[in-house]
Amino acid sequence: MDTQYPLFVPPEHLAAKGRKNWSAEEAQKYKEWLLGVLDERIDAMMLLLEEPEQPNPVEHLKAIGLKAATFLVDAPFSEDLPRGRRLTNEGYALAADIGLLVARYLLRDAPKKLQWKVLRKPKSELAYNLPVLVGFLSKNYLEPVGGSIAEACGVLRGSGEGNIWSRSYQHWISET
Repeated sequence: MDTQYPLFVPPEHLAAKGRKNWSAEEAQKYKEWLLGVLDERIDAMMLLLEEPEQPNPVEHLKAIGLKAATFLVDAPFSEDLPRGRRLTNEGYALAADIGLLVARYLLRDAPKKLQWKVLRKPKSELAYNLPVLVGFLSKNYLEPVGGSIAEACGVLRGSGEGNIWSRSYQHWISET
């Protein structure tokens, strides 16, 4: 890869403070930042993977995921450690962007049901202070960035497959 994949870097004052310490206003600023960079990041990811947007999200996410899985297992997206491969900053960014694409498709396909919300309680939640999608029938929420990163880690461990993002979309859209 000739150029570095764009890293997933929130505004410095928010990154330095740590999300668990954000005020409600700072959590809202992070959400605004994320939504402001969402389309640009997704476009860069689709360009890298040479998979332009398609009308069918299941097929598109399958194609994206299969290609991403081959990228994630090699440098610069992951590195070898004594206990296996680990995502690099580029790998985290690529995984985050795929999660954002899943969210964009869900919002496109269920616009009257789903919306972004900052999760403010309980503080013990993994997604505390982060933007999540809400409005699912199960009352569960989707934190697409962290969820996608977890799936990418599964790909590195061999416990996940490239079609996981397509399956994730299918699961969440069935909850609308």
